[in-house]
Amino acid sequence: MPEATTSCCRDGPRLREGYDGADMRQEQTDTDNAIEARRIDGFRHMTPVQKFALTSALTRNVRQLALAGIRLRHPGIDAREAHLRLAAMTIDRTTMVRAFGWDPERVAS
Repeated sequence: MPEATTSCCRDGPRLREGYDGADMRQEQTDTDNAIEARRIDGFRHMTPVQKFALTSALTRNVRQLALAGIRLRHPGIDAREAHLRLAAMTIDRTTMVRAFGWDPERVAS
């Protein structure tokens, strides 16, 4: 399988010539190969703005799901603590304490 090397150009990095994106596909045993090829082709034909909008929407949805899970596990917490707990999922403890004055290990569950 060819490596996805990039080269810098005026419009940003581009995949090297001849790269077919074959490693973009994760093992999906329930998706027909022809359908998967159409999905990947659809991504290739999206503009950068469309790709950014899709990525932003997916990120927003994941954050909303994570916040819902936090609220289920910690009923009664306020919005600030819910968002701090969300941040603590990706930010180390030391940074959380320094930046927000909030220690995820010392907060009552």
